[in-house]
Amino acid sequence: LFSLSNRQYRSTTMIWLVALLVSLVTISGTMSDPDECRKNGDLLYQTLGCIPTKTKPEDNCASSYNCSHLEEKGDFCYFQGKKLKIRESTDDGGACNGPCVCSDNSNFICPAYDCAEFFGDLLLPGCHRTYKLGQCCSSGKLCPPFDNIATCEVDGEKYKEGQKFRPKDSCKECICEKGFNGKFEEPYCKAPSCETEVRHSEDIKNHCAPIYGNPNARCCPSQWLCPNDSHVFTKEGDGNGKVCKFGNKEIENGNVLKTTFEQYGQRSTLKCSCELPPFISCLVEQSEWIHLTKN
Repeated sequence: LFSLSNRQYRSTTMIWLVALLVSLVTISGTMSDPDECRKNGDLLYQTLGCIPTKTKPEDNCASSYNCSHLEEKGDFCYFQGKKLKIRESTDDGGACNGPCVCSDNSNFICPAYDCAEFFGDLLLPGCHRTYKLGQCCSSGKLCPPFDNIATCEVDGEKYKEGQKFRPKDSCKECICEKGFNGKFEEPYCKAPSCETEVRHSEDIKNHCAPIYGNPNARCCPSQWLCPNDSHVFTKEGDGNGKVCKFGNKEIENGNVLKTTFEQYGQRSTLKCSCELPPFISCLVEQSEWIHLTKN
């Protein structure tokens, strides 16, 4: 056995502390930041149960995804990577749906929740609905005087207890609750589970392109661009080897489609390209409401 002097002990302790800090910095540098990868559109692929592929093992985000299971044909449905038999139910259909059933045409039939706010349930002036994280329908109401309730300030906006909010450039959905300290994590925030397969199964089968409104947070797409004969891609730069599928065509990275899209009373200008295979992704560059006039 041997003993260390106080000076030697302090020196040895400092060496170990420095080594620990270096290792922590190294580990944190290689950990994936979910919001960073959301910029690429990975939330959709994770919901679909696709397998990520990275260019380098130390990369934070995937460079492409393997969704080969979606190419299978037969009397079954896929939900979040799990194969379901005809008439088999999902455990959950999403925040606003009950469990969904795989139908005979390999699509889903889902019961929708009837929330009071969907049917004109009025609020008194100054009142607001309250929500719970991950739930579709409101859980109650709060009215003045607002004594001893939580308030949250995020991105320059103020929210009262029970109100929903989404941080800027993030896919996370949050609820203002007591104890919120500005960190977008559970039990106050979480990333949504996209209802893509139950709402857009045909778009997936037809290799349509998801449409995103925010380039910094490509969350659950509610609109898809499906291919037609008028869609022509033009080469705008050298490709990086990535290849996406759009309908029956394979589109290499570096090729771009610029087109317009109309739905839900809006006309949008889109720019579509192969960024994170296998789906082409489209970004909204400009959008305007379509004013319908009578002749």
